[in-house]
Amino acid sequence: VAVDAGDRRGARHVNDMAIHYLSPARIGPVRAVGTVLGERPDGVVTRVEIFDDGADARTVAFAIVTVGSR
Repeated sequence: VAVDAGDRRGARHVNDMAIHYLSPARIGPVRAVGTVLGERPDGVVTRVEIFDDGADARTVAFAIVTVGSR
């Protein structure tokens, strides 16, 4: 379940996700950043990038996620 603090519509659920692992996170902390790409009838399409901040913010994974209300 995903929640946006500024979104008054309530909790959202992942309808679809494709994740790509690039390399292991070895040092940490690990940080995720989401970017909205657009909207579809079944939800909001978001790109999520995961970084290993202790390893010069190396990208360790990314995902394309559709987040909807159902």
